[in-house]
Amino acid sequence: MRNIKIILLLMVLFINFCKKNNKELFIIPFDVFSWENQLIIEGITKEYILPNYANLQKEALNLKNNAQIFKDNPTIKNLKNWQNSLNKVYHFLTLLEPFYFGPANDPRTLFWNMYSWSFGKDPCFQSINCSISVESIINGSSTIDQNYINSLGILVKGITILEYLIFTDGGSSFTENQNDQDILNSLTGRKLEYAVALSENIYSNAYKINEEWNSDFIFYFLNPSLTNPYYKSQLDILSEFNVQIIDQLSRIIDRKIGYPAGLSISSGGNKHLDKIESLYAKQSIVSIYNNLFTIFEIYNGDFNRRGLKHILYRYDEELADLFADEIYQLLLYFKEHKVKNHDIKFLIENDYENLNDIYQRIRNLRIFFSTDFVSSTGTNPGVGSSDGD
Repeated sequence: MRNIKIILLLMVLFINFCKKNNKELFIIPFDVFSWENQLIIEGITKEYILPNYANLQKEALNLKNNAQIFKDNPTIKNLKNWQNSLNKVYHFLTLLEPFYFGPANDPRTLFWNMYSWSFGKDPCFQSINCSISVESIINGSSTIDQNYINSLGILVKGITILEYLIFTDGGSSFTENQNDQDILNSLTGRKLEYAVALSENIYSNAYKINEEWNSDFIFYFLNPSLTNPYYKSQLDILSEFNVQIIDQLSRIIDRKIGYPAGLSISSGGNKHLDKIESLYAKQSIVSIYNNLFTIFEIYNGDFNRRGLKHILYRYDEELADLFADEIYQLLLYFKEHKVKNHDIKFLIENDYENLNDIYQRIRNLRIFFSTDFVSSTGTNPGVGSSDGD
């Protein structure tokens, strides 16, 4: 009888506690398995990450093939096809940029081999700046094959170097003329061999990342456990997504807008128009739009799957929707200029006031994911991969 009274007393105390802490009834603790959390993780992975890595591999193969077609038959039409293939690879690289973990961020630097510019690595064009440069490679005598490209550092390979080689007549002369015929005439000898080899190398790295996501890593990513070498819990995976969002927003703020526009501290208040991303293919706005689009997909989800926003719904639905709308409004700004084929240089020169406002709003978005989202959901910004931006 005494035990029954104790149990009843405990039940009354628990009910009173729940009444006073109403929201806690709906919180799914992260130390137990949650189907809702798992659906969010699997939705982002299976419906967004994996299809985009497959598309990156597909477009990288087209890049490789179009490079060879141009080498065999150097015409303006084939040059344009090669350039268009590069832009399509850029499209998927920038969609996947916020997923810089797992096979993309391992000791082989597979993602950096394709796209190191975003991670603070400026290309080395001239020998005056570094011992191995675009200039020294074009003027050198080593056989340019995949073994040679693999032996090179990230400052002289990847899409930023390839863009320079096939969108300008630059080479050992380092001019930046973008006349189609002059570019075609310049693509001979070792410059052409170099550009073709870079195209093949980009495909090789895209293939490896896609293959490894679809082999061992996908199992570990979707099955967190105490024996998992990467993720011990669902919270670790959800924290990984948040870490990547924060890091990507930092790259947009510091690297893609702040420094070239003279808005960041590191810029010294001076504009650096020569430091714009994708200076020759003019994909800088496409890049930022795609970065934000991926962040929106991770956070908001779509009609078929939920995103991180739905975790925040358990705590503050109004705040969750407020920032979903803010990301959407930022997307509309960049979409308006993307459809007009503008780049960041155009915005700096012609829409600086609005760009400054957008820059500040993206900074506020980073604060939200670093503070409000973390404190509300219990995600850990110290878990996962961080590039230190």
